[in-house]
Amino acid sequence: MHILSRVLRRVRPMLSRVAKATEAPPRYPGVPVTSVAELDAKLAEAVLAEKTSDDALRVVLDGFWMNIPAAGVEDPWGAEYRAHQMEMYRIIAGKDYALANEASVFDVPGHILRPFPYSTQSAATVGDQLMAIGYIIRAMDLPAGASILELGVGWGNTALHLAQMGYAVTAIDIEPRFLELVRGRAERTGVEIDLRQGDFFSLADVAEKFDAVLFYEAFHHCDDHQRLLRLVVDRLKPGGKLVLAGETIDARLPYPWGVNPAGIAVYSIRRWGWLELAFREEYLLETLVREGWRTQKHPCPLTAAGITYVSVRA
Repeated sequence: MHILSRVLRRVRPMLSRVAKATEAPPRYPGVPVTSVAELDAKLAEAVLAEKTSDDALRVVLDGFWMNIPAAGVEDPWGAEYRAHQMEMYRIIAGKDYALANEASVFDVPGHILRPFPYSTQSAATVGDQLMAIGYIIRAMDLPAGASILELGVGWGNTALHLAQMGYAVTAIDIEPRFLELVRGRAERTGVEIDLRQGDFFSLADVAEKFDAVLFYEAFHHCDDHQRLLRLVVDRLKPGGKLVLAGETIDARLPYPWGVNPAGIAVYSIRRWGWLELAFREEYLLETLVREGWRTQKHPCPLTAAGITYVSVRA
C-alpha cells in the first residue's frame, strides 16, 4: 500500500498536466496569418506604425498572430520535435538559425543616455518594465552581498539595479554592443558589473559559482533550453537559485513549446532573425522537474513581465 500511494502521488499530477495540455488553448487576439507573404504585409504595416510611436507599433503587432503548424510528434523533449520547431523558425526567418542572427545594431552612445525602455517614450512600456524589475528583485529575495549571474543581460536594467543594491553582479551577453552599453551605464552610475561576451552555453566555461543565475526576458532565446538547464546546475552554490522572469509562458500556445506565434515574436524573427520561443507553463514546470528542480511561481498582478519562477535543486 505504501508503494502504491507513492506511485499515485507521482501519477496523478502527471495525468492532470496531460489533461490540461490536451484542452484546447484560448485563441490569440487579432487576425491569424498563414503565410510568409501575409506576414511580410503585416511587417510593412508595423514598420510604418513604428515611425509614429512605439505604442502605435505595438497596436499593429498585437493585432495579428501566425498560425504555425504543430509538430505532430508526441514527445516535446525529443530531437524530432525540436527539429520541427527549428524548421518553423527557418521558414519564418528565411534562413537557418545561427548565433549571428542575435545581433542587435543600435546607437550605443545615444542609448547610454536613454536606453530601453525610456527610448520608447511609452508610459505603458516604461511602467511595465519598472514594475517588473522591482517585482523580480523582491521575488529573488537574496541576502545582501549575494552573487548573481545574469545571462542575456541586454540593456542592463536589471543588472544595474542589482549592482546598485550592492550585489556582486556578473553578466554575459552575445552582443558586444550591449556589453559596451552596460559598461557605459555602469560607469555613469558608479557601480561595477563583471561583463563577459559569450552565448548561453559559454556558461560551461565560467569557473565561479553564484547564489543565483538570472534570466530576464532571455531564456526563450535559447535554442536548446534543456541543455542550458543542465549547465546552470554546476554554476550555483549550494541552495542557489535559478530565476526565470519575464518569459513567454503562454496558455494560448497550441503546442508544449516552440516558435512563438504572437505578432511581436514573428515580427522579430522575420525582421531581425532573433529566435523567439514560447512555452506552455505545464511543459516548463515538467521540464524543470525532469531536470531536478523544485520551482515556486511568483505571479505578478501588475504586469506579465514580472512573473517570476524561482527554482532550487530538488
